[in-house]
Amino acid sequence: MGEFLVNFINTFSNYESVILFIPFIILIFCGLGLPLPEDILLITLGYLVFNGYGSIYTALVLGYLGIMLGDSIIFFVGRKYGLQIVKNRFFSKVFTKERLRRAKRFTLDHGKKTLFLARFLPGLRTAVFFSCATLKVRFRTFFIIDSLAALLSAPIFVLLGYYFGDKIETLIDYVKRVDRVVIIILLFIIAFVIVTKRLYNRKKSDSSASQDGDQKIDT
Repeated sequence: MGEFLVNFINTFSNYESVILFIPFIILIFCGLGLPLPEDILLITLGYLVFNGYGSIYTALVLGYLGIMLGDSIIFFVGRKYGLQIVKNRFFSKVFTKERLRRAKRFTLDHGKKTLFLARFLPGLRTAVFFSCATLKVRFRTFFIIDSLAALLSAPIFVLLGYYFGDKIETLIDYVKRVDRVVIIILLFIIAFVIVTKRLYNRKKSDSSASQDGDQKIDT
């Protein structure tokens, strides 16, 4: 991947004024389901600045805007077209029946927390945002929560690419490993919350049923 970034810079070195916009545009398409890791694109923005292209402030802003534009577009697609969009050849590959089923279940189980957690779940993120739109989540709610998650994650990766540009290969390998660990931890937390919530609801239901039975006996 480090060699790819070097080749990327060499290829577009004559387009210094627009080179930062290339990862920015790709980030938007990632929000639409393009299967590329967002964190690597954000690192690329920082790495470009490390190599003398643009300013770190521009890279930070473009990273955030690229994420939010892509997420917002897919949200509006879900709101406007709903499940009809699945008939489209491209979106039928992005939104498989299984992925939409998991995303809807995840959204219904966790409510607004879903919007924050989805930012850190690459395989489910786009489908979750789409599902939130079809479930009539307000755009303002979606935008605020997704913005908070993006503001937490995007600057970190851009700055990593900027400050550790001389160790780009090591950095990318490390980020990939950490990504896997974070995803596994999140999945364990989510599973724990779901199981705990169901046990609590079952206990509450049993308790209510027991109280109703006692009341009938008393009468």
